[in-house]
Amino acid sequence: MFDVKMRGYDTQQVDAEVEKYETAIDRLNQTLNTVNGQLNQAEAANRELQQANAQLNEQIKQLTEQNQQLTEQNQQLQTKLENPYNNLGEGVQKVLADTQNLYREAENHATEIKLAANKEAEEIRQQSRATANQLMSDTKKDADNHLAEAKSQSERIIEAAQKLSDQTRQKADEYAASRQAIADKADSLTKEIMARLDEVNEFLGKKYGEGRKTVGLYTPQPEAAPAKQGDGVKPQAEDLEDDETRTFAQIHGPAQNESETD
Repeated sequence: MFDVKMRGYDTQQVDAEVEKYETAIDRLNQTLNTVNGQLNQAEAANRELQQANAQLNEQIKQLTEQNQQLTEQNQQLQTKLENPYNNLGEGVQKVLADTQNLYREAENHATEIKLAANKEAEEIRQQSRATANQLMSDTKKDADNHLAEAKSQSERIIEAAQKLSDQTRQKADEYAASRQAIADKADSLTKEIMARLDEVNEFLGKKYGEGRKTVGLYTPQPEAAPAKQGDGVKPQAEDLEDDETRTFAQIHGPAQNESETD
């Protein structure tokens, strides 16, 4: 996901990911503000519904009082009708009939108002409930989407960081292994060279001793004064140089060839 660098992440890519997170957080805050506004609207609608219910209850109360008054008037009329003096004429009967009609109309009107009010209140409640449910569903859906996106981005960043860490660790291990191999090889070569030098020194010492013996046996000695105590037979310098040259060639010739082969 990110370009690999030896000293860490690419700062531009990390800044871009951080900006994405900040943008996602801003969207979540906007969504939360929208939800809060919608909830406030729902609460306002609920308050209006409660006020409407209160008004309807007041109207029902007034109609109930009117109904009670009409009932009392009807009872009074019934009492008058049951009075022995009920044959008072057509005027009284007309008043009674009008009163009964008015009572029935008032009762029917009150029933209609009550049914209409209940129906309207139920519709408002259902609409408010549906709106609130839809708002909650949309809000939860948006929040889930944002959380899923943020989680996916976080997992990608962690995976990239783990991959970069593994690559860096692998390169460090490879570098350490190569340095160790070089050090081991240098140590081995140093030991080999020191062993060769020891062999050369030993061989030269041996050949030098043999050369001294050979010079002492085959070199004619001029007549001279008797040797003093402490004087020994010394080989000629030319003979020693020839012996040392041949010895050095015998030793270093194979060693040089092996070095070139390595």
